[in-house]
Amino acid sequence: MEHLKLSGGEWKLMKMLWAGQPQTLAELVTALDADTGWSRATIFMMLKRLIAKGAVTMDDSGKFQKYSAAITYSCLLYTSPSPRDRQKS
Repeated sequence: MEHLKLSGGEWKLMKMLWAGQPQTLAELVTALDADTGWSRATIFMMLKRLIAKGAVTMDDSGKFQKYSAAITYSCLLYTSPSPRDRQKS
């Protein structure tokens, strides 16, 4: 797979998915709220972009859509203005 370029926000979202998956949109909003304050709409748009990039998959077979990382950390080429952001958890 070709290396992907992710924004800082996409990177944070991917780290949440790697920490525990699959997750619903509501679970991701709750998990990211304290650190980012992002709205449900913001996270949903990022998930759509990550799905389009092939980094995330969505399972809509149940009552709620569930999102999972489709790639591993080693597949990524992180593009951040600050290399320190890559080390933050």
